[in-house]
Amino acid sequence: MLKKRHIKSYAALLSLFGALWMSICAAGDMEGLRNQLRDEDPAVRLNAAVELRDMGEEAADALPDLIEAFGDEKAYVAQMASNAAMAIGEPAIPALAGALEDETPEVRYLALNALAEIGAEAQEALEAVLDGLIDPEPLVSVMAERALVRIGVDKPYEFIDKLAPAEEESEKRKYSRALAIITLAEDDELRKGVVDKLENLPPDLTEYVLWEWVRMPQTENRDVLLLRALDGIDWSAGDIRDTELSRKTGAALARMFLKRTNDIQKKALKELKSCGEIEAQQAAVEVFIEQIKEDGLHRQSAVDGLLRLHEEDIYPEAIVEKGGEEAKTLLENVLLHTADTELQWATIEGLREIVGDYETVELLMEKYRSDDEALFDAAVDGLLRLYEEGVYPDVIVEKRGEGAVSLLKSVVRGTHDLELHWATIGGLREVVGDYETIGFLIDKLRSDDETRSAAIEQGLLRLNEEDIYPDALIERGDADAVSRIVDVMWFGVEPSLQLVSVGALRDIGGDAAEEALAEAMNEGGWLIKRYAAKALDEMGLETDPQLLEEVEGWPMWRYRPDRSAASMHQLPEELHLQWVRELPEPRRAWPQQQDDGSTLQFDVSYTPVSTGGRVFVPSMVTDSVTAYSLEDGSKLWRFYADGPVRLAPAVWHGKVYFASDDGHLYCVDADSGELEWRFRGAPAERYLLGNTRLISQWYARTGPVI
Repeated sequence: MLKKRHIKSYAALLSLFGALWMSICAAGDMEGLRNQLRDEDPAVRLNAAVELRDMGEEAADALPDLIEAFGDEKAYVAQMASNAAMAIGEPAIPALAGALEDETPEVRYLALNALAEIGAEAQEALEAVLDGLIDPEPLVSVMAERALVRIGVDKPYEFIDKLAPAEEESEKRKYSRALAIITLAEDDELRKGVVDKLENLPPDLTEYVLWEWVRMPQTENRDVLLLRALDGIDWSAGDIRDTELSRKTGAALARMFLKRTNDIQKKALKELKSCGEIEAQQAAVEVFIEQIKEDGLHRQSAVDGLLRLHEEDIYPEAIVEKGGEEAKTLLENVLLHTADTELQWATIEGLREIVGDYETVELLMEKYRSDDEALFDAAVDGLLRLYEEGVYPDVIVEKRGEGAVSLLKSVVRGTHDLELHWATIGGLREVVGDYETIGFLIDKLRSDDETRSAAIEQGLLRLNEEDIYPDALIERGDADAVSRIVDVMWFGVEPSLQLVSVGALRDIGGDAAEEALAEAMNEGGWLIKRYAAKALDEMGLETDPQLLEEVEGWPMWRYRPDRSAASMHQLPEELHLQWVRELPEPRRAWPQQQDDGSTLQFDVSYTPVSTGGRVFVPSMVTDSVTAYSLEDGSKLWRFYADGPVRLAPAVWHGKVYFASDDGHLYCVDADSGELEWRFRGAPAERYLLGNTRLISQWYARTGPVI
């Protein structure tokens, strides 16, 4: 039996002999692996490439076969062959450089890929990589760019010095692309060296480098260096006059502005202004407009960019000079997508130059229909500015026809701005006349939008002030006119509109008007009932005597339930004193607060109401309500409550309603002063001392509304 230490010794010897044997087999097997790379079975070819990759530098003898495998019909075999070449490392560089002359693009691509992965050690292949920059296959040229940066960074000055401009077109392209690509490198000195070199180049080569720069992906390195390079170019000298290059450069400057710091933004716009190239400026504007349309991350930056260009007299001038349908579309996009009033107005001015006032107003009205509240408000501002300049609605009125009417109606329908609303009403009156304008306004009075309905009412009130409403309808006097007046009476909110509408029905007369007034007297609100009754009485028709009596008076504080103090009463030109009643000095609930000017002024004086030939006066001194004759001031009756009555009563259908500090609401007969009923709003009969008398803990200090 072997001892344990002897087992270990034998195991070590076996391991050594195994390694030697595998090495001998591998050396003998190299030829087999190279043959396997050409086997018909792709699985065999892939396995061979994997084994060669794992051998590293020892697989250098198989390089010709590996590079041939770069063109394998199976992409995964080709890629593994490239990986094997990378694993071989520096010994593979000459073969890889030679592979860049292969006719097959896939072979050239994988060779460049391998060189890029090898990195700075592949300096000797730089010339071949440079040739790859002008490869006709785009993917190959892009891989050459990557390889160039990966290889060239470690020896910047040697590399730049190797680059020398040549006369041939292809060499110029290769040279220019190399300089442009190096700006992507991480080495600051290398990137600065590119610009220094660029400053000494002839103009045609400068153009080439700029071309390459503007077509490359944006990075901060590239942007900074591009700005440095542009700063040294005299655009007006005629050296850089290629239109497409100017456009690409302008677009690149705009993209810098969108994505970079404030410092780079300033430099980009300074260069855009100083270049004087209209094509560059137009391209920059187009980039900004595209961002405004997209409503994305850079939209506000695009708005800021256009505003800055406006300050420099570049926007919208550059687009106006462009002219044509494309220019119109560009400005239209700004108009329809921005809410910035300054930018909007600049755009409006540009549009007026290109398409004229009428089409500009049309475009604004399209924006006016937007559901976006900010854009809607901006459209209103634009139309108001055009109104101030005498453009709106004049150009629409001048156009006339159904289109003009439709445009004006759309503004009336939508706006809540009273100035714009009135201007549009004026335009409608000129196009379709007063009657049709009033009819359209009344049709829209039923709108669910309270703000815009209010604007409609304000328009009708203005027409009333100018004796157009309801005069134009009265003059028409037919059933349609009556129907429209009834709509105002029922759907209007403004008291004065309701009252003039009642008066208009009275003036028109006839069965339809009488029927409408009778319905209003029976079904209408507080104000309409009374004035409909008065109108029917004036027409000699049957009416409600009680309503007629109340309409002549002032039956509650500020006349109406909404406390608007609006009525059809007219004061005589001269007033004459009829009688005087001396009342005790008021005892206010909060005298100190009232004396210091606070808003607690509700009972600083007596607040009488009047109807049916009587005046009803509440008293916080005698805790009562007293009725006086309107004719001579004599006392008719007095009713005492159990606490001060501080606020005005309300009179309705022969009853007087008032509240008291005793916590009750009272109803008494207007003729006799006898109590009809009283209602305690407080939860209990609980009193406290206030103002030298007992009052309810829950005092009813209010004026009733009927």
